[in-house]
Amino acid sequence: MKRILAVIGGILVVIGSAFAGTQLGSVQRSGEYQPKALISTTATTLLQTGASTLGSVVITGANTGVVEFLDATTTNVGLRAGTTSTLRKVSIPASTAAGTYTFDIVFVNGLLMDISGLAPTSTVTWR
Repeated sequence: MKRILAVIGGILVVIGSAFAGTQLGSVQRSGEYQPKALISTTATTLLQTGASTLGSVVITGANTGVVEFLDATTTNVGLRAGTTSTLRKVSIPASTAAGTYTFDIVFVNGLLMDISGLAPTSTVTWR
């Protein structure tokens, strides 16, 4: 009996070492969503340049501000080269109820977050 258990243990060690370092998650490393916490602030923030994906906005506390996500790298409309045909815009209105709002929308030029007024207490995810 001890010999059988030792053989089974040895087999499990060999199988385990064969999978060492193998990623078993559903997303490739570097494909995870990046978080940015918003705590009642007013700001314009470039979250990422180049292609990206707005994942979700998790609102935990409503507020009077509007949060917009633009497919751009600047708020200056005159400097937004090439965005007129691919412009994407997501807007979170003032006093939006608490909850998770999933978007999974692709942005080509960059992901720019523009907050006017007091932002809701929330977390934004993108990749």
